[in-house]
Amino acid sequence: MKSAFLQTCVRTCLPLGAFLALTPIPGWAAQGGGFRQTARIDAASEYSELGKAVAVAGDVDGDGFDDVLVGAFRAAPQGVAYAGAAYVHSGFDGALIYAYLGGTQAARLGSSVAGAGDVNGDGFADFLVGAVTADPNGLASAGSVYLYSGLDGSLLFQFDGLAAGDNLGSAVAGVGDVNGDGLADVLLGANGAGAQNGGAALVYSGATGQLLFQFDGEQPGDDFGSAVASAGDFQGDGIPDLLIGAWAADPNGLLSAGSAYVYSGADGQLLAQFDGASQGDKLGIAVAGAGDVNGDGISDFLLGASDADPNGNPSAGSVYVRSGTSGALLYQLDGVKEWMLFGSEVAAAGDINGDGFDDFWVSAPWADPNNLANAGSVFLYSGASGQLWLRLDGEAVGDGLGNGLAGAANFNGDAYADWILGAAGADPGGLNTAGSAFLYAFEPFVEANPTSLSATQGGRIDFALDFPDGEAGHEYLMLASITGTGPWDLYGIEVPLTYDAVTQLMIQSPPPLVHQSSGNLDSTGDGLAWLDAMPGDLSAFAGGRFWVAAIAYEAGVAVHLSSVAVRIDILP
Repeated sequence: MKSAFLQTCVRTCLPLGAFLALTPIPGWAAQGGGFRQTARIDAASEYSELGKAVAVAGDVDGDGFDDVLVGAFRAAPQGVAYAGAAYVHSGFDGALIYAYLGGTQAARLGSSVAGAGDVNGDGFADFLVGAVTADPNGLASAGSVYLYSGLDGSLLFQFDGLAAGDNLGSAVAGVGDVNGDGLADVLLGANGAGAQNGGAALVYSGATGQLLFQFDGEQPGDDFGSAVASAGDFQGDGIPDLLIGAWAADPNGLLSAGSAYVYSGADGQLLAQFDGASQGDKLGIAVAGAGDVNGDGISDFLLGASDADPNGNPSAGSVYVRSGTSGALLYQLDGVKEWMLFGSEVAAAGDINGDGFDDFWVSAPWADPNNLANAGSVFLYSGASGQLWLRLDGEAVGDGLGNGLAGAANFNGDAYADWILGAAGADPGGLNTAGSAFLYAFEPFVEANPTSLSATQGGRIDFALDFPDGEAGHEYLMLASITGTGPWDLYGIEVPLTYDAVTQLMIQSPPPLVHQSSGNLDSTGDGLAWLDAMPGDLSAFAGGRFWVAAIAYEAGVAVHLSSVAVRIDILP
């Protein structure tokens, strides 16, 4: 059957030689859809390393869209070396909302940033900024964390390390309402705390600033608290639990194999511990909630082990996706090239393609895409299948794309999740290692309205095509499947359909109830197709479903892009 398609497509779409020469377009969708950069934030001075820390702040300015936090921990405002800076920008258009400039040398303000949730009940999202080597009360590198109001940018609370070298602010996270007062609480890492620098993590009330829990590293030098996050509701009691990484821990005598811990938000008890499998893995260097990856209604979580050696590749890195109900391993994903440090950052993506399962991000900031050393790459995986879906690559040598990573945002009000990436090694405007951050929106390329139809009554479904402007004038072809979402590899372009008889029918002889199933995209890459069914036309499909996708191609040259698959339900 597939050979019949190829014969048809060779005749109507492309010469065979062009098909055989196809390679995936770098950075575009692996399984349908693509992305669009909506804003770019660049540091204004050299060596700022803006983008090393990025976060989704929530809706700070009350415009109904999520905003973003960006740290520039090596910035030198007013010439104060390494004082650092942090910025809040509109997720909608990238405009600056608040700027915080460090005033103390080597405080490294902006070394960590996070959305805190609404800690004071005013309806605006508040946020955290860490200064990991600040010297509060004269305590060298004790560290400080600042909790700011989203409403007006004012300081709500300042949390300070209690001893020299604590490094409070090594990581920060909003974790939801731990103490049941109806307001969000926060989790702060202090990876140098303790008598022998084993590290600590502390939970504070967002409402009062009171210390609720303190967790300590097990052994000297564990770096406990170097990564912190919400674990979701791991024990099912309705209270958020806590996820803490200790990448330098030595479980079972394996030096720096690393560990990650889940603690109860209700009483602080240890619920689960996960250990690196081999010496030097650095499990726990990155931890994050994943959202509901497996569709059981409970948030799952991500653990990065950036220096694992999968398949004998030194420091290629690995990521483990674990169930939020049992801790069971759902997926293991491995870096494919040595020293790419896959798993340096991990993040929830939200349900990007609308399939009902949350997706997730993994970064490899030392990857060498397109032979650009340490340009960095970021990978989006399907929560439903664990398969790679999108890859974005750094633009230049040393960019380190993905050394800051955050997702599950909505910057533009559509139905798809958006994200922010940092490239702290980028050189915007020729400014060496100034750093940049990029806001992206997912583009499905096709949307259906409505997404269901009665077989008895019939009706119309419109398929609005919205490919990138660069596809203007190129041809499109609508495809369908009653079997599933594949994917089907069309010479490097993965179409998210399972090739079946309906797919072949759409290619060779589209049924008359499908209108404009092929044609040319307009001057902005848009098009329109529709299904117009009379009562009873779809009776054979009643109670079933099918999936529709579109491809854009350049006749005689290449298939360029595939849309996502949209599911159409046929009701009785």
